[in-house]
Amino acid sequence: MKVLLSAYACRPNHGSEPAVGWNWAIEIAKLGHEVTVLTRKDNREFIETESASIPSNLKFIYYDLPSVILKAKKITGIYFYYTLWQAGAYLMIKKRIKEPFDIVQHITYVSYRFPIFLYKLKGKFIFGPIAGGEESSPNLTATLPFIPRLLERMRTCINTINSMNLFINRAYLKSYRIFAATNDTFDKIPEKYKSKTSITPAIGINKAVSVSIEKHTAFTILYAGQLLYWKGIHIALESFAKAVKSNPAIRFKIVGSGKYKAELVKLAADLNVSDKVEFISKLPQKDLYEEYRKAHVFLFPSLHDSGGFVVIEAMAHALPVICLDKGGPPVFVGKETQNVIPVQNKTIDQITTNIATLLADYSNNSELLKIESEKALSKSENYEWSKIVRKVYDAI
Repeated sequence: MKVLLSAYACRPNHGSEPAVGWNWAIEIAKLGHEVTVLTRKDNREFIETESASIPSNLKFIYYDLPSVILKAKKITGIYFYYTLWQAGAYLMIKKRIKEPFDIVQHITYVSYRFPIFLYKLKGKFIFGPIAGGEESSPNLTATLPFIPRLLERMRTCINTINSMNLFINRAYLKSYRIFAATNDTFDKIPEKYKSKTSITPAIGINKAVSVSIEKHTAFTILYAGQLLYWKGIHIALESFAKAVKSNPAIRFKIVGSGKYKAELVKLAADLNVSDKVEFISKLPQKDLYEEYRKAHVFLFPSLHDSGGFVVIEAMAHALPVICLDKGGPPVFVGKETQNVIPVQNKTIDQITTNIATLLADYSNNSELLKIESEKALSKSENYEWSKIVRKVYDAI
């Protein structure tokens, strides 16, 4: 089939959205389809560094808006520019490409909130996987300062307003298939389109690494990611402080950078665990992988993450992942496991107590840790890029 892949963000050897665009392009081409990727001009330099490994059936079309609009992005914000880019890209492709595609797929940004227009082209339109419907609940934000709580309320309001977005609803209508990355986003899809909607992650990993499950260092809990309030690191620290009372030998490493760091350092001090918590600035991927190998458990209590590359990376390094029953991480970890902490009608104190109990259990029971490590490693194999992409194209 001839496939047009809309990937605003698309770069090799990057994380987040650029990794999504790049890996979907590569894997669709590996399935034998003739793939044309529509992406931004500023991705070209990065893509061409991999020219020797790009399959012959994979081509790129680079498009950007006039420079005056590009400069205005600093004032108007990226999402205004992104919307205009989507409109301009549609008009450019419509004029430039006369022969229709069999499949037109929107892949990045992985968000259901912003207008897109490629559904107007001929061919089966595939919307997603998309995310963005994930929201925190008031009980999770109750202990946050006023501004973060306000921002969370605004996010919820925007999602509500988005249900009336004519452009998005038109995209739903014209879609041949819709793929939602999380249950939360699936729930935001209008009921009349649910029959053509499936839940499929947008992110994946390369083949799971070969690791040793046996660890010979002090029991170490690991967090990796941006230091932002909605990542729930304050919940992780409070849980750790409670777990220390059961096992004073445990340690906590927090890897990442962000404007919330100062508050987190202060919180660790207020909880009297500063000597057991190590803050490490954002690491190159190979160094982060080394931290995975040394750790025993990965703690990721995000309030509304749509996925989290670090979650499946940790699982691929045989780390049991403890997360909240919110957003995308439970999709990977498995809601049926003890590692997904229920949050509905729970106070922060109850949630942190449940996490602390689980951390203590892992630190004091090597057999339990080994069993759950093996499960994590095995489950991570389900989220290899090739399997995720094939699942979508088999459904098409």
